[in-house]
Amino acid sequence: MDRLQQVISGNAAHASTDVEGAGNTLRIRYSSENPIDVYILFLREGDTLNPRDTLFAELPPDDEGEALIPLSHTRGWRAGTQKLRMHFLTKKEEEQAIHSVQLTDATVRAGGVRQYLAPEPFAPSSYHRLEGYRIFGHSSAALLTGILFLLLAGTLILRKNRIALVIALAGVLLSNGRFTADLLRMTYANTKEWTQAHTYAAAGSVYEIASFLRENDIQTVRLCTDGNSYFPVLLQYAIFPSVIAQDAKHVLVRNAYDWSYDNSFLRCRNIEHAATRVKTFADGSELFSLQP
Repeated sequence: MDRLQQVISGNAAHASTDVEGAGNTLRIRYSSENPIDVYILFLREGDTLNPRDTLFAELPPDDEGEALIPLSHTRGWRAGTQKLRMHFLTKKEEEQAIHSVQLTDATVRAGGVRQYLAPEPFAPSSYHRLEGYRIFGHSSAALLTGILFLLLAGTLILRKNRIALVIALAGVLLSNGRFTADLLRMTYANTKEWTQAHTYAAAGSVYEIASFLRENDIQTVRLCTDGNSYFPVLLQYAIFPSVIAQDAKHVLVRNAYDWSYDNSFLRCRNIEHAATRVKTFADGSELFSLQP
């Protein structure tokens, strides 16, 4: 979301609108000489949102374009009335227009079942915030628990109906298997990344960076980043007793959206200073030393 805000405030032409209603597909009529990037935010009560549910789409150049964007398979969609906020971004110097945006039922309703197959966004920085899987926008855990109680109640009432008990146990196993599949997928991806690039998900090269700072007796470092607070906190733990300080001679640039290093001059957020590149790490982070 921070990066989206930076793009909006930068050199891109942008427009924003809210649409409210029921439907499983977003219909957009537009005209543009260049592609239009669309960020779709699923709003909840009080216009709050989960950034991980943000949906991105690109509208191709067209004089009289119409795009249908399916929503029901995404994690943010829910059946019934919902509110969406859209940001449209494209080049400033060209002509473009968004003629209409509306929710409609243009795709098969069964697409809501596909939500259950949508991967759970998981990272070492967010394992404690898993939302679980959804079906038609509702918690699959709640739905499956209700079905489980009904099946168990039927088994107790009918006593001889073992089929319901078998179905209930199979449902529990399938539910656990669904999360296990995601866990194995992420474990494989993280292990592959670590063995091939020696980086680890959102942590990146934090331990390589920490080792380099200790080996070179760098006691303070300034961090220029547009990411969330996870990496700075992890870096501070990893480099202790060194500290992250705003007046440090060394600057670590990581996941910064708008920065440059040209002719030995570093620009990154509020830093504009002559500098020397010291090292580039495996995750793309770069360490600079500011010149006197």
